[in-house]
Amino acid sequence: MNPIHPDLAPLARAAKEFSKEFRVMGTGTGSALTAALREAVARNTGWLRREHRVGDPVRYMRHLIYVDPDDDFVITAITWLPGQQSPVHGHFVWCAFGVVEGELTEETF
Repeated sequence: MNPIHPDLAPLARAAKEFSKEFRVMGTGTGSALTAALREAVARNTGWLRREHRVGDPVRYMRHLIYVDPDDDFVITAITWLPGQQSPVHGHFVWCAFGVVEGELTEETF
């Protein structure tokens, strides 16, 4: 079993539902997922631990928080140090993100 912090359980349930909807319909509204993500970010009451905040001076780091037992989605914490950026890239799967600390600027091409 893959344990999850109780404060992330609503986010995991919403991600699971969105994943099912996306798989069946090819799209989804994501409103429940968005609300659950906002709540999880706002209620950061210990799920984002110290080791999830570690950065790398060369590039951003990914920290695995939770893996859905059916491999429908993962929850990760991505840490950028000031001034870092990711290369231009695309996503071939659905993706949602929230900012727990600091600021993030996204440029869409």
